[in-house]
Amino acid sequence: MISSFGVKSVSYELTTSVDVDFSSDTKVLINKLGYFVEAYTADSSYKVTVKGHGDDVPVDITAFGTKTQQGMPAHTSGSMLVQSVKSTQTNEDWVTWEYSGTVYPFLQDP
Repeated sequence: MISSFGVKSVSYELTTSVDVDFSSDTKVLINKLGYFVEAYTADSSYKVTVKGHGDDVPVDITAFGTKTQQGMPAHTSGSMLVQSVKSTQTNEDWVTWEYSGTVYPFLQDP
């Protein structure tokens, strides 16, 4: 049974969703009989998108194109390269924000 509800991986109060997608290149070694022998993963990364409401975007707009640890979801480590920061205002809804980036586990901390 699921014991929790809501967004837990970031601590921003008005976060509505967090998407984390892990990817890596996998190289598999197969022997002459077609059996799996060994595997190696390289270029691991996490694609991250965080969305929410409120006047303040949690990631500073000046962080665009730089590496940071600000706004990284739990269970990811390394540094995030911020690739998109968006804030939207309409007459029909609260101010919304969204940021996305790629977390590289082995990128040196800023």
